[in-house]
Amino acid sequence: MACVESHYGFSIPHCKFTVRIAQVPFDSIPHPISTENGILNVLILLSPACHDPIARRGTLIHECTHCLFLVKKPEVNYLEEGAAEYLACLLVPELNPSPDLRYVEAHGLVRELIHARPDAIPRLREIQPSLSIATESNILQIVPDFPPDKTALLTRKFYPPDKYTVLYLADGKTVQQFVEADYPVQAIERILTQRPGIAIQYMMDQQGNRYDAEGYEEDGEMLR
Repeated sequence: MACVESHYGFSIPHCKFTVRIAQVPFDSIPHPISTENGILNVLILLSPACHDPIARRGTLIHECTHCLFLVKKPEVNYLEEGAAEYLACLLVPELNPSPDLRYVEAHGLVRELIHARPDAIPRLREIQPSLSIATESNILQIVPDFPPDKTALLTRKFYPPDKYTVLYLADGKTVQQFVEADYPVQAIERILTQRPGIAIQYMMDQQGNRYDAEGYEEDGEMLR
């Protein structure tokens, strides 16, 4: 975290980080797990897929960058993801960048922003500490000559809403409905708003993960 802070500025005060190798469906994920005596405990989970030392170091730098902000996944924008990817590749030159075209675009946009003003990220965070909440006007205040169309691209949300298949009972009949939402609980709330009093049986996302009527995955973790 000290390395990330030296490039991008201050971190969350009173925060403790733990890294653990675990069976998780992603290469990595930062996850705030508890608050105790005013200390926010944050767990960074790395999947066994991050066995390579170079990939592990790059992934840790990427995820530690996210830990400067700790917004919910649906709120993350291209600026935050690009800043995380840029710093990982800068500090681990031998790291193979992500082939995902969204990361490639985010990385490229942030690289242009930093080329225009090397201290753009820490100066921007003096105005808005969370990159994913930064507005186009915030960016242009720091880098006035940055192209407005690229500023708009940086402030886009990085993760589009997921599509869920919901199965429920209504008037004695089983109904299947599709709904877009940022996370499982939100999908359930939207269904219940449309059809109050129904009995949800289960829900499935686009990746085939199943959730119960309260938004819990099979392993018992509520994804919000």
